[in-house]
Order: sequence, then structure tokens, then C-alpha cells
Amino acid sequence: TVQLAYKCHLARRIARRLRELRVMLPRILAKQRRLAAAEALQRAWRCRLARDRARGEAGGRLLARLLRAAANLRYRVLLAARGLQAAARTRMVRHRVRRKLAHDTLVAAARCALLRGAYRRKAAADGVAARALRAIYSAGYRRKVAADTLRAGVRMVCIHRRYARHIAGVNLGAYAARRPHRRALERAWAAGLRVQSAWRGHA
Repeated sequence: TVQLAYKCHLARRIARRLRELRVMLPRILAKQRRLAAAEALQRAWRCRLARDRARGEAGGRLLARLLRAAANLRYRVLLAARGLQAAARTRMVRHRVRRKLAHDTLVAAARCALLRGAYRRKAAADGVAARALRAIYSAGYRRKVAADTLRAGVRMVCIHRRYARHIAGVNLGAYAARRPHRRALERAWAAGLRVQSAWRGHA
């Protein structure tokens, strides 16, 4: 009886589940159809995006090649123009430098001639003035040397006399300062000898 009741219970549950599945099956199928349609639309959209991207990349590569070719052509034209400008500028600068060098050479030659003449005249005048000044200086120097020699001789005699007097005074003072000390040393030495002889028994 228990097994029969359990089997009836299982049968009722299975029947109820089958009724629920029968009701839910159209909904599940409709949902699957909607999902399949959405997936198909998404796949088609992805294919379209990939196709557009491939076309864009191809067009971008072509456009990049065209732009690179145009830039290369423009750069070559610019380089050619720059080369022509540099050549013309170099030619103009070279001619200008040559004219400037020629002018500077002429000016330098004229200036050297003027300076050479002025230097010769200045050297002659300086030679005459130098000989005159040398004669004047030599005469004055001789007189000054003679006067300095006499003055130095008198000064040395005076210094020698003062030094001799100073040395004599120093020697006398030192001798006078040494005599009391020497006498005290002699007295102490004699006293020591007397003490030593008395200790040895000579006295």
C-alpha cells in the first residue's frame, strides 16, 4: 500500500510536470527562435562591419600611398629649389667675397705704405731724440754717481765710527757685568774645595 501510494504520488508529479512542459514548450521554442534570429542579425552585422573595415583599410592604404607619393614629390621639388637657391647664394657670396678681398688688399697695401713711411719718419725722430736723451742721461748719471759715491763714503765713515764706539761700549758693559758673577763663582768654587779637603781630612 505504501509503495502504491508512492507510485501514485510520483505519477501525479510526472503528469503535473508534463502539463507544465506542454504549456512552457511553445514559449521556450519562441524564445529559441528569437535568440536564433538575433544571433543571425548579429552575425550579419559583424560580417558587414568586417567588410566595411576591410574596405576602409584598403582605401586607407591606397590613400596613404598616394599621400606618401605626393609628399615625396613635394620634398624632391623643395630639395631641387633649395639646391638652386643655395647655388645662387653661394655664387653671389663668392663674387662678393672676391670683390671684398680685392678691395681689402688694395686698402691694406695703401695703409701699409702710409704706415711704413710714417714709421720710418717716427723711427728717425725717435733715434735722434733717444741719442739726445741718452747723452743728457749719461751726463746727469755721472754727476749723480760721483755725488752718491762721496755721500756714501762719508756715511760709511760715520757708521764705522758709531759702530766701533757701540762695540766698545758693549764689550765694556759685558765685562763689567761678568766680573761680579765670575767672582761669585770663584768664591763658591774655593769654598767647595775647602769643604772637600776638610771632608777628606787634609785640613
